[in-house]
Amino acid sequence: MTKLTESRNYSCRRWKSYTWRLMRTLGSIRKRILRKEFKVSQKVLLFHSRLKLIVGKLCSRWDRPFFVTNIFPYGIVKVRDEANKRTFKVNGHQLKPYHEGPN
Repeated sequence: MTKLTESRNYSCRRWKSYTWRLMRTLGSIRKRILRKEFKVSQKVLLFHSRLKLIVGKLCSRWDRPFFVTNIFPYGIVKVRDEANKRTFKVNGHQLKPYHEGPN
């Protein structure tokens, strides 16, 4: 009976140690995640998910620059395509800021 109790206590201590280490690790990861902040009339690049299926390292997965027209809660961003003046909503995770080069 004592061996069973010892084994149970040992397992309980190991489980508590594991969960404590896991929560500490997840907490440090959450602190390192950077939120993307966009502003109205900012140029952004849109991730083209269909190109992810095409094999090739030289193929760019980011579409031409779009303009941010509106920002909604929960990371939704309304963008406008300058080529055909079309506007649509996308998830903010699919966007990244566009930095123009020196031309």
